Amino acid sequence: MIESESMSCQAAWLKLISWSAIADVQTKLMYDLLVGTLICTVRCAGHTP
Repeated sequence: MIESESMSCQAAWLKLISWSAIADVQTKLMYDLLVGTLICTVRCAGHTP
């Protein structure tokens, strides 16, 4: 009884950790995309006469 409870608790923690990791990756990808677009825009604006 106690073992099954701790297992479900561990599974919940793993699920929470994996979800937060996925969210972190998505946030970083969005951030990189935003920064990359900004840098490209600045470079293009700087090169155009």
